[in-house]
Amino acid sequence: MEDLLKLELRLLILRHGRKAVLETLAALDEQTPERVEADLKLAEQRNRGPKKKRKIVSASESAAQISQERPEAAELLRILATRYDNRVFLPQLRDVQRFLDRAGAPHRSLRSRGEAARLVVAALSRLGGDDLKRLAQEASSLRKESDYALLAREIIGTPAVKREPPDGQT
Repeated sequence: MEDLLKLELRLLILRHGRKAVLETLAALDEQTPERVEADLKLAEQRNRGPKKKRKIVSASESAAQISQERPEAAELLRILATRYDNRVFLPQLRDVQRFLDRAGAPHRSLRSRGEAARLVVAALSRLGGDDLKRLAQEASSLRKESDYALLAREIIGTPAVKREPPDGQT
C-alpha cells in the first residue's frame, strides 16, 4: 500500500511540480508549505537511519564472561551453556520461560531462545554449586529423542526405547 502511495505521489510531483504539491498539501492541512517541507525532511531522516541490529550473544559467550566472576562454577556453567546452545538443556522457549520464572529472573516476553541466552546464563550464575551440578546431571540424563520422534512413536504405537540409568543407578 505504501509503495502505491509513493508511486502516486511521484506522478503528482512529475505532473504538477514539487512546489505545487507541497502548497496543496499545506492548504489541506492548514499549514505553511515550509512546515510541510520541514516535516517531510524530518520523516526522510528518520527513515534513512540504519537500524541497529542487536547482536545476540550465545549462551557459551555469556558463560565465558560470567565465568571470570565465578571461577569455581566456570566448568558447570560452560557445560550447561553448551547444552543450551545445542538445545539439550531447556530445548523449547516455554522451558526457558518456566526456568526464568522459577529462578526469579526478571524477563519481558521473549521472542527466541537466542535472545534469552544471556538471561539464562545470568540466572544459572546465581545458583549454588550443588544446584548447578544437579542441573548438569539432569540435562545429561534427559531423553535424546526429539519431540517429533516421540510424536511419531506415539502415533505408530511403538514403545519408546528404554535407556539404562546413568552411572549404574537403579
